[in-house]
This record gives sequence, structure tokens and C-alpha cells, in this order.
Amino acid sequence: MAIKEIEELNSTRIENTKKLINDKYLTLSNLAKALDKSVSYLSHLLAGNRTFTEKTAREVESVLGLQSFSLDQNAQNTHINVSIYNSQEFHPILAKSIIGFNRDDLLVVYASDDAMSPIVEFGQGVVFDKTQINVNGGRVYVILINDNIVVRRIFKDILTNKLTLKSENNKYTDIILENQNQIEILGLAILSLEKLIN
Repeated sequence: MAIKEIEELNSTRIENTKKLINDKYLTLSNLAKALDKSVSYLSHLLAGNRTFTEKTAREVESVLGLQSFSLDQNAQNTHINVSIYNSQEFHPILAKSIIGFNRDDLLVVYASDDAMSPIVEFGQGVVFDKTQINVNGGRVYVILINDNIVVRRIFKDILTNKLTLKSENNKYTDIILENQNQIEILGLAILSLEKLIN
């Protein structure tokens, strides 16, 4: 599922950028200069020869004066809030340096909100282990809920099996779930780009 979503999101970003270039009468040269990228880089990006990363998408939106995540909207206005990346592609050195984990099991997701601030800020990369999907009291997980990928701390009531999804940021309320079938746990969050999580 993650690979398919990445491919779809990449295609959506490419098509939206091409349309914006045409609508705003831009040239690749002008856009490349604004982004501080080479024309060759943008050409390969829009031809699908490079991954249209989260960082690049947000940079393009900023330069064109667009709302964040507007490039991620497809023709039906559906929104993929967060995309998943292979950890080696995201940050090769980081993926090799996490002791005790198999780097092939590690993926990276960008936080789609500030619910876990201050340990994970909005837009910050989070490395998670896709093999660790069993809830272990109070640890932080990457979760798929209502078609959104979020990072939350999970508590499980051993008597009722109810789950509580907690945020670090107190402006977010707890989410109470009757059972684990209401969400998909994608993996255990290990660290953000700046600090340990669990």
C-alpha cells in the first residue's frame, strides 16, 4: 500500500506542477532559479525520473504562493496528508546508524500535524520500524486512521482492549477507540531527525 501511495502522490505532484507552470506562464528556467535548482533537475523531476519529495513539494508551493499540501491534491480533491519513504533514500547515513534495527525494516514519514510537539514538530521526519506493530504501553507509533497517517502515543486497556491515542500537544484531545481494528499500526516510531522518541 505504501509503495502505491508514493507512486500516486509522485504522479499527482508532477501533474499539478506542470499545470501550474502552464497556468502561470512560467518557464522551467524561472522556476528552477526560484527554487535554487538546476533546469536539468526540474526536467528529470517532471519527467518522473526523480522522486518528488515532500521537501521539494513544499518548496514549490512556497515559491508559487500556494497553500501547503496543495500539490498533493488530485483532480478529485482527495488529499494524501503524508507519504512514506524508504529510510535509506530519505537519509542514508541515518538509516545505517540506528543500532539494533534492521535498516530494511525502517521507513520515514513526515508528521502531518503538531500533535506530538515538542518531540515531533509539524513536517518533521520520523523514522519508524514497520515490523513493530504490537502495542506496547505508552510508546509512540505511526498510525493510519481515517485515511490519514499520524504519529501518536498509544495506551491499551488490558481489560477492555480499548486504545487511547494521545498527543504530546495539549491542544489535541485524546482519541478513544473500541479496538485495534479501527486503525492500522504502521510501525513503532524510533526517532525524529533531532531526538529520540521512545
